[in-house]
Amino acid sequence: MLYQEKEFSFLMLGILIPIVGHSHRQLILVVISSFFGDEGILFCKPGDSEYQRQDQFAKKLSNISSVGGKIYGIIGRVVHAFEFEESRLELKPILEASWLPYPTPPHISCNYAKYYVIRSQYDDELLIVEKQAIGLFGFEVSHFGVYKANFTRDKGWIKINDMGTRTVFLDSYCYEGMCCSTTDPAIKKNSIYYLNGDNKYIYVWDLEEQKGNNAFAFRGRGRTTLFALD
Repeated sequence: MLYQEKEFSFLMLGILIPIVGHSHRQLILVVISSFFGDEGILFCKPGDSEYQRQDQFAKKLSNISSVGGKIYGIIGRVVHAFEFEESRLELKPILEASWLPYPTPPHISCNYAKYYVIRSQYDDELLIVEKQAIGLFGFEVSHFGVYKANFTRDKGWIKINDMGTRTVFLDSYCYEGMCCSTTDPAIKKNSIYYLNGDNKYIYVWDLEEQKGNNAFAFRGRGRTTLFALD
C-alpha cells in the first residue's frame, strides 16, 4: 500500500495512462480531494515505492481528463496541461474557457457556471462542457454548451452544435464526465445526461432543443440496467 486511506476522506479521480514523451512507459496519477481541506495530487511511475505528492494545485482543480496520452485539468475557466519532471508536477495553462460566450445565451441571468474537461471516446478529442444554472445552489440548469479544443496556432474552442451519435454523461459535482457513441435506442443521441444536486433523478438535456427533462428516478436499493454502451 502506497498511502494510508485514513489520510483522505474522498477520492476525486484516478487515472492510469501511458504518457506521451515521458521517459517511463506509464505513469499513475491519482487526484485526492477532501471535505476537510486535505487536498492533494498523488502520482507515481512503475517501480516507485511511494507516491509523490503535490498540494499546490489540488484545491483549485475542478476535474481532469486524458486525451492522446496527455492529462488535462481545469482551474477556474482555464484548461491546464499536466507536465511531469521526475518528482515534480507543473500545470501549464493552454486554453482559456473565458473565450467562450458567458453567459450563453445572453438573455439568461446565469449565476452559476461549471466546466468539465472530458475525452470524446469516439474520436479521442478534448471537449469542454459548459453547464450554466440558476438558483441558490445551481440546481436549475439553464444551458449546456459543448466545445472542442483547437490546439493549432489559432488556439481556442470550436462550438459543437450537433454531436451526432455521441452522448455526454456528467456527475453532479463536476468531478467526472464521459462522452461516447452508442447504438442503444434507449440512449438519446446529441444529448447530455446529468445528475442534479439531490441525486434523485437522471436528467437528459437535448442540445438541439436546449431543454432538459428528468429521465429516470432512483427508487429502492436495487440496481437496474438502464442502457448499454458499445
